[in-house]
Amino acid sequence: MVDPVTKAVRTVAPLGDYELTRGFVQVFLPVGVQLFTVPLHLIGIDLHNRPAANTSQRMQLVKREYWKTAAGRQLRIGCALGVGGVANRAIKMSLYSRFLPHAAL
Repeated sequence: MVDPVTKAVRTVAPLGDYELTRGFVQVFLPVGVQLFTVPLHLIGIDLHNRPAANTSQRMQLVKREYWKTAAGRQLRIGCALGVGGVANRAIKMSLYSRFLPHAAL
């Protein structure tokens, strides 16, 4: 039996189909979050590597390295968590339906 919250979420799928929306979010949400975490990542690395640098030097580093770092992290995360996550779910659901046909998923 599906609980009321899950049922409500499944009826309000922005892309029209619950599974399509789930796949879209599962691929693009981890990639999009990288746009916000890259500056924290760069500042943390800079704090470790250059403890004597001032705030303006740190912001210059973030400005200079942001786009290439963000692109690299998005590609890595997109493949691992996005595409890999969708493929893993599809394989898992296929195996569940084959070996545990009466399991509540």
